[in-house]
Amino acid sequence: MILTSLTQRFAIWFTLVALLPIALVGYGLLHIFEGEIRKSAIQQVSSIADKKVEQIDSYLRERILDATFIQTSDTTRQAIDEFSQIFSQFGVDSETYRALDARHQAHYERYLEGTGYYDLFLISPDGWIVFSVSHESDFATSLLTGPYRDSGLGQVFRQTKETHQSSLSSFEYYPPSHGAIAAFVAVPTHDRGKFPRGTGTADLQRAYIRCADQQCGIG
Repeated sequence: MILTSLTQRFAIWFTLVALLPIALVGYGLLHIFEGEIRKSAIQQVSSIADKKVEQIDSYLRERILDATFIQTSDTTRQAIDEFSQIFSQFGVDSETYRALDARHQAHYERYLEGTGYYDLFLISPDGWIVFSVSHESDFATSLLTGPYRDSGLGQVFRQTKETHQSSLSSFEYYPPSHGAIAAFVAVPTHDRGKFPRGTGTADLQRAYIRCADQQCGIG
């Protein structure tokens, strides 16, 4: 009876001793496996993020090139002159201004549809938004003294006015567009003698959203 009891005890101890290395090896392999999965997941996420950054950057460069249409367009140069004059003399509530606005709305709406911009602004040399397709709360305000002078729109206008070169703002929340994230690209317009006449600015809000929602070629 005692022998049988000792035999059972030894059998149990041998079993435990035999299983312990197996358990330790299994735990080690599980730990290594989890580490490899984590490493692979991080590398995948990093690769996707890098690809998204590259494609957003490429997409924005294309949109900036689209904005040069504003700079080289005779229609835009003439529109800035007309809007600036009518805005200054009669204001945006006048029949004269509304007639001029109606004449240009369809043209710039087609431009927005073709480029993917959210809005387009024509800004007089003294900083007034004299035309906007969307007519949000920033319309007819001053980018030098008005409520949106410190916004991305105000910043790119001042930079373009100072350098006479195109400029792009960073993405940030823009209150007039219901707090949507937006960036702005501004291009200067000149007459034939290269004298500055005003600034054309486009809102990249939809361009950014399209890329952020994986609609700019990212699988």
